[in-house]
Amino acid sequence: MSSGFQELPGDIIREIAAHSLPESPRPTSVKPPLLLCHVSSNWRHVVQSSPEFWSILFVRTPDDGNHSRLVNQILKWFERAKDRPLSFFLSLEFYRPGDRRQYDPSQYESFLAQLSPIVARTRHLGLSSRDMDIFLGYLNSKSLPWNLNNLDSFDFASDWEEYVSPISKFRRAPMINLFKDTPRLRHLSIHGHFFSYHTLHRKFAFPLSNLTTVVLEETLDAEDWCSLIQSCHRIRYGDFLFDMDYFGPSRPTDLVRLADLEVLLLEARNTGNHSLVAQLANLEIPNLHTLRLGASYKAQLMSPEAFGFQHFHCLQSLILTCGWLDGVDGMVQLFQRTVNLKELTLTFDSTNYNVSSSLFKAMTYAESHIILPKLASLRIHTSWGHRCNDFYPNVLGDMVKSRSVSGSPMGCERLQSLTIALDLPPRDESEANEALRVVMLCSTAGVAFNLTNSFGDWDKERSNHRAFRGMFDDQ
Repeated sequence: MSSGFQELPGDIIREIAAHSLPESPRPTSVKPPLLLCHVSSNWRHVVQSSPEFWSILFVRTPDDGNHSRLVNQILKWFERAKDRPLSFFLSLEFYRPGDRRQYDPSQYESFLAQLSPIVARTRHLGLSSRDMDIFLGYLNSKSLPWNLNNLDSFDFASDWEEYVSPISKFRRAPMINLFKDTPRLRHLSIHGHFFSYHTLHRKFAFPLSNLTTVVLEETLDAEDWCSLIQSCHRIRYGDFLFDMDYFGPSRPTDLVRLADLEVLLLEARNTGNHSLVAQLANLEIPNLHTLRLGASYKAQLMSPEAFGFQHFHCLQSLILTCGWLDGVDGMVQLFQRTVNLKELTLTFDSTNYNVSSSLFKAMTYAESHIILPKLASLRIHTSWGHRCNDFYPNVLGDMVKSRSVSGSPMGCERLQSLTIALDLPPRDESEANEALRVVMLCSTAGVAFNLTNSFGDWDKERSNHRAFRGMFDDQ
């Protein structure tokens, strides 16, 4: 390596290091920032003396159960962060690989106790394990001297469903009071296992009234949902995942006002016998600007009245699985109330993609018929192997033209971008020509067009709030 590269100015080295840092830094010499310390003595000095490179760390306990070396690595890593607030993510293994023999419990008691100085400085803490009953026992230990007064964000993840202990044992586990005294805690993210039926958030005593961000991916039922949402008075961002097969009717509750809630993401799995959307009738959300109504498997058919419509007058972004509403008329009624909507994402599956033609006709501007007057971005997602011509390019093109610079009625915003995400590419030349025709129509209308096989980072805001599960897969 040339001496000139080794002796670059410190600000240039810091800039290179900042762009090379992985999303989940680990204490390994084959990845930055430790890797950069081996370039030269100059690089080592600059990188090691830059606290911003050492304030985040992801670690997993070693397979051999030897924690002393790991403790030294963690302490040395965060020592370089100086007085910066820390983000610390820890995944714990309690069994020997392949034989399911548990490691010596005393090793973990000592290991977790030695992390106390780090935890006291940690603003964002992530904990993960495959073995919930063992892990919860350690967290509930009276001998664990953790001070969480500075904690702002907490992520908790259960990694593998097949390692979850029997539900009867889980339910008998005592309440975890470790997080009860966390006066600064504002962001909570819990990823449970969908088929374990362990509602992890019930096992922790959190100061719910202070939370502004709540992400729960586990088997919530109506009682969980109602009690939780009534306790989170200051929530601004909520992301909840439900299994409708286990979602029973909720008890009648008083109207709950969530004045600060701006983003609400709801996703249902399976159809079940009861309506998730009906639970919205008990909520008053005057400042909601982003709403997701998603369905992972079968779509739910709801009448428009089930929504109540009181949540939509301020809405600016809507992500909708079309099966949530029964037919095009239901969707049109909904869109007529979203007069401020700027971004619309529609997901079609095998049960409802055939409504797209009627829906696009309804969204086409006419003198006597105007809905979504401020729509600037439309994204269409299809699953179950559909292609571009399943969406009736002629009808789609007419809708785009009516919302172009020359076609938009007075006082209506023009459509600026159209994205279609398909599972499958065009099958033959005819289908390719249909896709090309949509591209040409959009180009003529001055609308940016993107044809892709996924949305990429359209859901980036959501992923930023997710628990850190999966971060250790490449370790």
